[in-house]
Amino acid sequence: MRTNAALLLLSLAPACVASEPNDPSGGMGELVERALADLGSVTPVTEQLEHQIYQLDDTELAGDVTAESCDAVDEALTGVCDELYQAGETTGCSYTTAFFYAHQVPRCAVRFELWEDNDYGLVHPTYVLDFAGTPLEGPAPSCGNGVVDEGEDCDDGNHELWDGCDSGCNQEPFEGCELVIEELYRQAGIAEVLATDWTGPRSHLMVNGLAHSMLPLDQATCDAAIATAADVCNELVQQMPFVSGCQPGGAFHQETAGPACSIRLQVWFGQLDQDFGVYTTSLTGLLAFTIR
Repeated sequence: MRTNAALLLLSLAPACVASEPNDPSGGMGELVERALADLGSVTPVTEQLEHQIYQLDDTELAGDVTAESCDAVDEALTGVCDELYQAGETTGCSYTTAFFYAHQVPRCAVRFELWEDNDYGLVHPTYVLDFAGTPLEGPAPSCGNGVVDEGEDCDDGNHELWDGCDSGCNQEPFEGCELVIEELYRQAGIAEVLATDWTGPRSHLMVNGLAHSMLPLDQATCDAAIATAADVCNELVQQMPFVSGCQPGGAFHQETAGPACSIRLQVWFGQLDQDFGVYTTSLTGLLAFTIR
């Protein structure tokens, strides 16, 4: 499913969280490799980022990343879900490709979502793949060049709002999604989900694998954590003009080291017509953390 996307407002860092390779979908990596074989160099190394969230890495497109090459990725992937259905490896499958700019860098993001046993809840196997192109060339404006020039209160190297320095290089309070999560879970006495412990892989995904339960972790605690996720969603929609919608979800499960509660928040972004041409993309954001 190709989604049209404009420029990115809420930029997530392109860092990747490395962990032990694990690909529970069986042939997912191989299917992607075959589908993209004619478009570039493909060596999908699957890394687990968080509970049932995986990064398909080490993949490059031939040529630069453009809207047209992202369309070609979308076309190449049209048969992947059908092959997974026929192999009996999933009961539900969807994917989204989105072309957008993160500041001056063209990006093509791909997100695969798989379900099993007709369970269409928010916590399910999710795979992300992201291509980054060559940054656009051009003279950097005075505001947004990373240097505090005369008449500027700050300059953080971008024109984004709500990140501590606004599009006019004036200081502003930072009200990030991560801080809202930390405060509400702490106030509820459920878990420590520190804003400083989040990492941002590509494809509009942020994960926090260091959340600590403040209560004995059982189904009741996880239910309370899911309810608090709903409170977080309400707060994000009310406080942040670029958040147009938010869906909370969670699941209690057992890990080798003991019980765990995985929480996900899917966030939709509104499109804001800013003077500097900074927009949000139609690819939804995904905030995921596991309380242990």
